[in-house]
Amino acid sequence: LGVAFEAVRWGFGRGADDNIGDGPETDANDEISTEFVDADEGFDDDNEQSNQRSLISGGKEDYTTLFMQKEEPKDLFPWPLCHASLAYCDLPRQFISAVVDPNGALVATTDNLGRVMLFDLETGQFVRVWKGMRNVKCSFAELPRRGAELDTALYLVIHLQERGTVESYRLRQGPRVTAVSVPKRGDCAVVACFGPPSEQCVVRNFILMNDSGSAFDRNIHITMDQLVIEDEEFLLEVAAYSGCNGANVDSRKDSGLQLALLMQLLAPETNIAFNFQTVFMTFKQIRALSDLGEGLDILSKCSELEDKMVVTGSDFHSQIVSHCKYRLELAKQLEINEGSGMIRKAVISDLSSKIAYHERLINAYNDLHHFELKNDRRISDADDSDDWEARRLSAWASEAVTWISLSDGNEAQKTRFASSFSVSENNEKPLRFSKFAQACSPANVKKKNRRGLDCNGRVYLSGIKKDRMLLLGHVFRPLLHDVFVYRVTNSVFNRLGISEDFEALQQYFGEWAMTLSPITVAKSNLSGTWRPMVRFLQDLVMSAYDMSQQSPETFDALALEKVVQLETLLKFVTEVEDLPKAFTISVVCLDAVNVASKLIEERTYGKVTQVESVLPWENLLRNLRLCLLVCLRLAGDVSPTGAVNPFTVKSVNQPDVFSTYAWIARDELSLSHDNQVLLALESACLSSSEAFYPSSIDGDTVTHKRSILESCSCHRPSSSLRNPTGLTNDDHSRPLIFYLKDHANYPAHLAAHRALILAGLWGQTPDNLDLIKSSIAALKIVLDYSASFSLAALVEVYQSRIRPVCRAMIFGFDDVHELSQDVVLPLINDPLWIRDFSTITKMILSMISTCESATMVSSSISSSATDTEHEMWPPLREDPVLKSLESKRRSVHPSSVDLHHAVIFAVPLMNDTKSLEAIIPSFF
Repeated sequence: LGVAFEAVRWGFGRGADDNIGDGPETDANDEISTEFVDADEGFDDDNEQSNQRSLISGGKEDYTTLFMQKEEPKDLFPWPLCHASLAYCDLPRQFISAVVDPNGALVATTDNLGRVMLFDLETGQFVRVWKGMRNVKCSFAELPRRGAELDTALYLVIHLQERGTVESYRLRQGPRVTAVSVPKRGDCAVVACFGPPSEQCVVRNFILMNDSGSAFDRNIHITMDQLVIEDEEFLLEVAAYSGCNGANVDSRKDSGLQLALLMQLLAPETNIAFNFQTVFMTFKQIRALSDLGEGLDILSKCSELEDKMVVTGSDFHSQIVSHCKYRLELAKQLEINEGSGMIRKAVISDLSSKIAYHERLINAYNDLHHFELKNDRRISDADDSDDWEARRLSAWASEAVTWISLSDGNEAQKTRFASSFSVSENNEKPLRFSKFAQACSPANVKKKNRRGLDCNGRVYLSGIKKDRMLLLGHVFRPLLHDVFVYRVTNSVFNRLGISEDFEALQQYFGEWAMTLSPITVAKSNLSGTWRPMVRFLQDLVMSAYDMSQQSPETFDALALEKVVQLETLLKFVTEVEDLPKAFTISVVCLDAVNVASKLIEERTYGKVTQVESVLPWENLLRNLRLCLLVCLRLAGDVSPTGAVNPFTVKSVNQPDVFSTYAWIARDELSLSHDNQVLLALESACLSSSEAFYPSSIDGDTVTHKRSILESCSCHRPSSSLRNPTGLTNDDHSRPLIFYLKDHANYPAHLAAHRALILAGLWGQTPDNLDLIKSSIAALKIVLDYSASFSLAALVEVYQSRIRPVCRAMIFGFDDVHELSQDVVLPLINDPLWIRDFSTITKMILSMISTCESATMVSSSISSSATDTEHEMWPPLREDPVLKSLESKRRSVHPSSVDLHHAVIFAVPLMNDTKSLEAIIPSFF
């Protein structure tokens, strides 16, 4: 320290009359340092020490004058004027502070001229000068170079309080290696301290920051961060040393601890006061490349940065990625210089993949975030009017609008057309980067897509639909704006690297479209010039064509044909239960395919035709038309067994899910319960020349469309099954059998379903015996046709509806759980009801006996039953309900039927039915 004091003395090379500190560059706000009061213990005189303190603290008196006025001791020699003092005769300069490095070889000084000067204490020369350094604090820092105790790298740390930065320079003539932004003035301080002996006692610097937010806040919150100095030369030397001497166990432990510390900081339940700079510094301390990649994934999905530290956008994550790229380049350079093993190569490759993945995330998010900030409220209102008649709508678009109008208010809207997916988040607010990263996932490098192309380097959305729905709402949001911004969606997918995975893009588009209401899709995409959804799908098809021209070996004609037809989206729509929405989306897809396929047909000279491309979508629209007709006319009650099956085109197309005969029978019962009337209706529709199939081309005419829509327009509540409206001469409301007339060739199937439906209605209201009587009448028609399923239908009605009541009459309700005692007991106590019920029971038992002894004919439906099968959808096929009854029917013993007969005949003759237990203990 004495040598340092002498170096300070050399700087005072001036006369006694100079006015020190009054120059034009004097900083009035500079603080006076008192760190070197006891600089030299060789001066024993109190007066001399007082003069030294005055000089070092920035006093006005000249050191030389005071020294000459003091009588020299005899054992001291006058200080000789050397070359250092002669070179430093800049009179206005006033040194403010001086800091000696840990080895005592260098000293850093600050002065009133805004200079930081570095002196070599051995030679007495200054070796480096930094300009523009007003109001700064200096300190030294060390880093171990090669693991030796005495070999360290030395750095000068300069805290620029006015600028709010901390800079680190490699000594002696090295560059700046670190620049950190910190709070300005009194809210931050840099403290240097020696580390423990286990870490070679090196000097480290820590940044203390006041996070209280206000000077009057009584609760003072101080955060401390270690200043991490990153020097490329230092890292290369450390890496080389580790490579030559094997893995450093302590370094690996330290790296693992730093990753654990990072995870602790980001934990939601942590109580540590920190900011995003703390997180950045902690991340920089991670040394292992594998931990670096893991920390990169953690930071990308951490919402604590945005919730607690108000980090917005992707700028912070960009800094993290830049640091990882820097570390990766160092590792690659070391590998080039010294080589590496398989483990290191794998770690470098893995980190390279992670960096590429996160760069794709950042680029894609920046495009989306820029759009959301600039176009937050600019939703296109070019077609915001509800006056559809004033627009030029195509035939399919006009029909879609009508279906949307008819479904509004229908009971099927609540039971069948409810949205399958919904996004609860508000898509109007810009999406956070953490949410964006959480909804994305890297492609499996070992997995290939459907075309067999390698998926490496691509970023797909999460495989869990619930997780990716929020992101889909933001990515496709530009398609709800005008045509000038719809390409933002293409840009995002291009940044993610999946713009050529047409199957995935179609799937994402379909899932997003399902979150919209049908009217929203219709307003902006069924008419007018601004149809962004149509344009997006057109660009998707044309991109596939361009790819087939550039890479025909990987994207052949078959793959192009599938994309031109939007095959993936076609399959998706067939599984949509919201039929009005499915119809509207199909119209949008049809328009896109129609325009794009026409252009491709011209370029390929007819290899891809427009007619073949649009045909699948036209057939789908016709099938959806029939499904809408059935669902709206039956008010959503399309499942006779009560099973919860989605009413979609795909489900209807499957042979064992829905029964077409059950639809027709239910519709007939809403008109009349008289079986003779219904038989006449079936015969009339079968012979009618006006009947047509909605799923055929005949259903596309204006007259037939009007007939279909008018059949659905009349309100038909579910209560119409119990109270039929009756047949009228109104030609505007046709029954379902009119549109599915080929099913009238099988009246036994229709009668069997009417019997089952009526028996089920009677089970709900057992006091209305007219329902079960009508059911018995329908069963007689089935028996008259000697259908193979006659006995199965009879046994089903008896076993499931009538026999439980008989058991309750004889044995009580303890063993009859399917009946309500409160409802059925009053009826059993009514003699009139018992008499009528016994008559009905005896009638059905007689029919079972007759059917058991009769010879039944096969009622299977052959494939050649109708010559118009190819025009009707769904086609004629085996009925799943009757087929199931037939498969589970057991053989009926005549003696068992006779016992049932005997009991039923005896019931009306006895007032006390309990006495029958002594006569007939049980029956089968």
